Amino acid sequence: MTVIHCVNVVDRLTGRRRRFNSGFYADGTPAPRAGTIEEGLVLLMEADCIGGHNVIGYDIPAIQKLYPWFEPKGKVRDSLVEARVIWTNLFDIDTNAIKKNKRPEEFIRDRLTGTHKLSAWGFRLGEYKGDYGPAKEAEARALGLEGDEIRNFVWGRFTPDMDEYCEQDVVVNVVLFDKIDSKGFSPDALELETAVAGIIRLQEKHGFLFDKVAADALLHVLQVRHAQLSDELRKVFLPWYAPKRKLGRHDLIDPARDNKKFGYVAGCKATRVELIVFNPGSRDHIADRMIKLFGWTPVELTETGKPKVDETTLDGLDYPEAKLLVEYLTVDKRIGQLATGKQAWLGHVRRDGRIHGRVNANGAVTGRMTHSSPNIAQVPKVGSLYGEACRALFIVAPGFKLVGCDAEGLELRMLGHYMARFDGGAYANTVANGRKEDGTDVHTVNQRLLGLNKRDNAKTWIYAYLYGAGNLKLGSIVYDDMSEARRAAFNARWAPGDPREKALARLGLKTRRSIEEGLPALGKLQDLIKDKAKRGYIKSLDGRELHVRSAHAALNTLLQGGGAVVMKKALVICFRAFTALGWVHGVDYGFCANVHDEFQIEVREELAQQAGQIAADSIAEAGVAFGLRCPLAGAFDIGDNWAETH
Repeated sequence: MTVIHCVNVVDRLTGRRRRFNSGFYADGTPAPRAGTIEEGLVLLMEADCIGGHNVIGYDIPAIQKLYPWFEPKGKVRDSLVEARVIWTNLFDIDTNAIKKNKRPEEFIRDRLTGTHKLSAWGFRLGEYKGDYGPAKEAEARALGLEGDEIRNFVWGRFTPDMDEYCEQDVVVNVVLFDKIDSKGFSPDALELETAVAGIIRLQEKHGFLFDKVAADALLHVLQVRHAQLSDELRKVFLPWYAPKRKLGRHDLIDPARDNKKFGYVAGCKATRVELIVFNPGSRDHIADRMIKLFGWTPVELTETGKPKVDETTLDGLDYPEAKLLVEYLTVDKRIGQLATGKQAWLGHVRRDGRIHGRVNANGAVTGRMTHSSPNIAQVPKVGSLYGEACRALFIVAPGFKLVGCDAEGLELRMLGHYMARFDGGAYANTVANGRKEDGTDVHTVNQRLLGLNKRDNAKTWIYAYLYGAGNLKLGSIVYDDMSEARRAAFNARWAPGDPREKALARLGLKTRRSIEEGLPALGKLQDLIKDKAKRGYIKSLDGRELHVRSAHAALNTLLQGGGAVVMKKALVICFRAFTALGWVHGVDYGFCANVHDEFQIEVREELAQQAGQIAADSIAEAGVAFGLRCPLAGAFDIGDNWAETH
């Protein structure tokens, strides 16, 4: 952006409209105005409160690029931020409205369903924003313009149409703010999200330094291993003949006469076959070979009824061939993440050597952040295959350290908080103060209640339960925990397919009852939350409404939502503490990533220890701020890359 043509303002209290511009349109005709661009910016800067749509993410940074002195002194409201908090179920609202013919054709045509674009809100609220951009682009094409010529024609000249469009943009925004205020939504939630949005904007600008040299070297290693695995798997899974399919059916022939060359006999129907060469990248091929050669019984199916084939479903199988497949699928995925996928890290490195990932601070229905361009949250963990090598690519500049801080056992601590009303804080004490050494830690306690052999499986089970897993999934975890003898007996008793799935579901139900009966407070909490969820939402810590689509997801929504709010509060506390010390974002430190329950912060080396302690303390302080009945705790690590800090 190189120029601001106009600044249009509407006073919500008086309704007064003012336009600020150069005084002339591109063709030389006078443009109505209340003052210059600079005078309009001063008006905004001195106001007690200003607002706009995506002003935190775009308008204010854009203005500051051309007018560095611009710094609003009053409160800033962002209708995009606030709308995202209030209407987290917007896709469902729009879908239902479309079914009732309450959205115009243009709304559907422009693919606005579920979006928070101001144009979408204009349609919803009956205050049409206008189509200046698309209309002008069509006009430019009709004139034979192309590329940058179109952009300059549409946005490079100040015209009366642009001026009117700018004012209508503000009018729609006023109507949206009126709608927001009419909801009487929690001011604490809106203020928290606004503060978080400002910090996340700084994080996006700062980015995460990426080691391209090491990335290229890792890519070579992955590509070589990918080729090796492909060869090994084709030697393991030899070509086979299968019925040839035509239009979704077997290619059946009914010869009228004998054919010695092809072996046809008149009157004898036959099915054409073809030689299939194993493709390790084909889920269908993998499922076919595992079922037919090894008798694999898929437990999970896709929505289309096919066996679910991925690293997770194959990882529990004992066959050496399955281990090869898991490695192949993982390596293939890593290559996509690193270099070949749409979200590939190498494709998002800018000229400054950094990846500037996008973050929607309230992108999930639970209030969690969502990530894109690329999805930093999907960088594999250190314990996974090539995970350490992947995380080691995210580095810091010379003279800086990476500080990684995360909340310890966040969701279980949230569970302890919510259970405390029923058990007086007993489970919260187990979560916060239990010790693995003497068997009083929460996972060992859960292991005993569930009757499982391994503590790690109890940990897997409880998180699956908290994430809303069904009985079949829970039963599958119990199945994986069985001794070989017990598993063999189980398989002998229950035939593959429906009988075995039902038996696994019964196992899951049994352990579900065991934990809820062993922890009566948990059962009571489940009953309470499911009852509250009947109205379509539950309340989170700061008063926001968390929309619930199904009863089984209610507890997970409550815990994830609470955890998200706590981490946002901690982020704001941490940022303000850094600011109070005189530290400047982008100079002394910079947030690189905020993923679920962790912060990654690039900090001057001499400040790293202090920054880590402040970040960890901020998590505990956030719990106190919300009056949690289970204390929160944060821990931090200092290193030179992400692999060393989480």
